[in-house]
Amino acid sequence: MIVTYKIPFRDGELRIGWASWDKGRYEHRSIKYAYKDSSGKISRGSPEIPLDMLVELIAAAYEQNEIPQNLPKLELENVREVDLEKCSMDDLKQKNDILVSVLATIQGMMTKVNYPEWEKIYDRVASEREAVKQETERRRLLRP
Repeated sequence: MIVTYKIPFRDGELRIGWASWDKGRYEHRSIKYAYKDSSGKISRGSPEIPLDMLVELIAAAYEQNEIPQNLPKLELENVREVDLEKCSMDDLKQKNDILVSVLATIQGMMTKVNYPEWEKIYDRVASEREAVKQETERRRLLRP
């Protein structure tokens, strides 16, 4: 896995990146939970899950009552904000691509898992994508 995002999570971190099976084509994304090993270091060996499989995995767990029917509210205020003006055009393109993928995933989740907080989450991600689009367009207009 080529990690593009590391997010502190419990006693380890969530890692999102280019999947180990991608073979350098930059087409397949994956996610994994990197936990601390016996020496206290974050392990690189935890298994990856294809990002496009997440919706189906969560829906299956939900249908088997493995996920509480009334999930706790997510604290969206804790989501990190990124200064888009400091991002390169490549970073903006990558961020846009990821946000488009996340929006599609949330749309799939909204149809499969009854969770009242989806709309807030979707709106938050959609507004972030809109900000990325606006910054990209602003830079295109500034080009000579």
